[in-house]
Amino acid sequence: MDVIMAEDSSFHMIDGEVITSDYLDGISEEISQVLQESGSLRLVEMASRFSIPTQFLIEVLTSRMGSIVQGKMEGGMLYTSSYIERQEATIRGAFSALTLPTPVSMLQAEFGFDESLFEATLEKLLLKGRLKGALSGRGMRATYTPSIFAKSQLRSVTAFFQQNGYIEYQTAERML
Repeated sequence: MDVIMAEDSSFHMIDGEVITSDYLDGISEEISQVLQESGSLRLVEMASRFSIPTQFLIEVLTSRMGSIVQGKMEGGMLYTSSYIERQEATIRGAFSALTLPTPVSMLQAEFGFDESLFEATLEKLLLKGRLKGALSGRGMRATYTPSIFAKSQLRSVTAFFQQNGYIEYQTAERML
């Protein structure tokens, strides 16, 4: 068997079993079909389903990405581009509607964002300027403060100052 495998690279030895490249293509096609139906897949679950090591499955799918498998691999997950776009639109919509500082964990609980895509998508939207606001903190402990809230605070401090000709530090700090 070692001689055959040395001569023909379409054979692979995995956990004592010989697997052909055609079989791996078939697995990749099946995974791609399931992915198109569900939008996202856990690679660990797929590896378990086909009884192959997860790392080997990642290598197999990576080499077939864009040809047999139509999707994007990220953080042990496989996603369709439409799933990623829907998640981004949902995140953008939820955060755009905010007018007060809001804990990110509250939004996660309310909308059920895909956790493995959430942080990177939120940071990307903030960097691109698609969301107007700022994050304080990290991960699910972060709080999102929309820029409209900060602007209204600044307007109220400015109005108080213009109306009274002065503002005490404690008053300004309380208003901000």
